Amino acid sequence: MSRSYKKIPIHKEQNSKFCKSQANRRVRRTSDIAGGGSYRKVYDSWDICDWRCIESEEDFMRDFERDLHGYYRRKRILNRKQAHRRWLRLYRMK
Repeated sequence: MSRSYKKIPIHKEQNSKFCKSQANRRVRRTSDIAGGGSYRKVYDSWDICDWRCIESEEDFMRDFERDLHGYYRRKRILNRKQAHRRWLRLYRMK
């Protein structure tokens, strides 16, 4: 295994039940489905939860300092060292 780091700090969302249910709802409410596998033309399977979040370390630490909604307290990130480690895990490490 490689021990290299990501070149660009990006966090990709994993597929979740919510995203899949939204995709299924969109397919069910479409009236132009002929039959067979034509539902695939309505909603691409790779587009269910395919978005990226790019955030620099400075932005992440600034959000940690503000913590407007108590997000970091709920995640039990209490100090700057833990916040820096979380940024590394989400955005820099493979």
